[in-house]
Amino acid sequence: MATPFEHLQTTLKNGLAIYKAPAMMAAIVRNHDFSVAAVRGVRKADVSATDENNKVKANDRFCLGSVSKPVSGYLLAYLSQLNDNTIDWDIRIRDAFPELESAACRKHYNIRSSYLNANIAQMMSHSAGFPYAPKNSMDYAIDLAELKTTVNSDYQVEYCNHAALMQRRYNYMISSQQDAPVTGYVYNGGPILPAAMAERVMGKSFEQLLEQYLFQPLEMTTAGTGRTATSGTPDGIWEHSWDATSKKFLPSEKRMHKTASFHSHGPAGGIHFSADDAIKFIKALFINNKTKKLVQNAKLEEMYLTYMYDFSRYGWISTGTGNDLRVSHNGDNGTCRCQLTVWPNRGEGYIVCTNCNGNDAAGDLTNCVNRNSNGNTIGANIGCKTVDHVCDEIDNMLTNWTTMFS
Repeated sequence: MATPFEHLQTTLKNGLAIYKAPAMMAAIVRNHDFSVAAVRGVRKADVSATDENNKVKANDRFCLGSVSKPVSGYLLAYLSQLNDNTIDWDIRIRDAFPELESAACRKHYNIRSSYLNANIAQMMSHSAGFPYAPKNSMDYAIDLAELKTTVNSDYQVEYCNHAALMQRRYNYMISSQQDAPVTGYVYNGGPILPAAMAERVMGKSFEQLLEQYLFQPLEMTTAGTGRTATSGTPDGIWEHSWDATSKKFLPSEKRMHKTASFHSHGPAGGIHFSADDAIKFIKALFINNKTKKLVQNAKLEEMYLTYMYDFSRYGWISTGTGNDLRVSHNGDNGTCRCQLTVWPNRGEGYIVCTNCNGNDAAGDLTNCVNRNSNGNTIGANIGCKTVDHVCDEIDNMLTNWTTMFS
């Protein structure tokens, strides 16, 4: 009979073989404290799989993509405890940025005043009326690696520092209020604007707040934001995009530049975890957790309550009640894919990540078809299916644990 670790390793191996993904990471927590984790594959697809330096290491960091949103929501919940609710879910944009109340300021920046009443809960649950992304956001619209032919030292000094990052996030917040509001559910940047609000209140970048108030207290020694390796040899996990012509995953140079660590979208898609750090974070999400955590039970219970469109006030997709309460999130940044699922009252949870993503318009990978909201086929979402393959088996493991491993 295989051990949980052996079974998880085999599941990762099979997933990589089916979908030709470079690497995967998975971690499971059961009965509040028991944990098992595994990694498999290569850091960089165009380097030999037999190169020892290219094999994935246990403490390698995988980008969470949009799973960064509920991680940011957890930090916001904790900061609300520390600061007498000055960063709580009902705080509005006008509360954090009173200068925008001025009619002259709104006219100068072409701000629609209705957005000033948007609060953190609405932004985290994608119900504040913001479109997917602002039209005038430099970080979103421009490939920063192409602003100069090389990412030289002057450019790094100019762009890659926390003061410049906070300014760009402030600019993103203003430009978000210039577009016509949308109605209904539109998935968007979520915590980017609340991050700017936290930066104003705390006087530090959101990345610095993550390190000080989340990663250090939970002893998450490898967690961070931005790039997971340098642009040289594979000294960490590289992210990959799918090339439909060659039918191969290609390493993303852009994601390995230093600029990737100073992008305004970090709170929504740029956080990374190793397997061990993911386990520590999952345990911190349990109600009545017996180990180290930051957000207290009352706040955790509030954090998971459904608010709008199945989302909670702090960015979780929340379903069920009691022992069946299930909170989750999944997503990507175009070059990675991740799924995080937790049963807070049951003391169970898991995470699965891969370092690739992309759609193949031909949709020619077996059982790998993605559809848009209208039900039309838009091709094969490869990262999604790679992760889902492992998630399905982990769900089976948790359901049949006693039979499979006793």
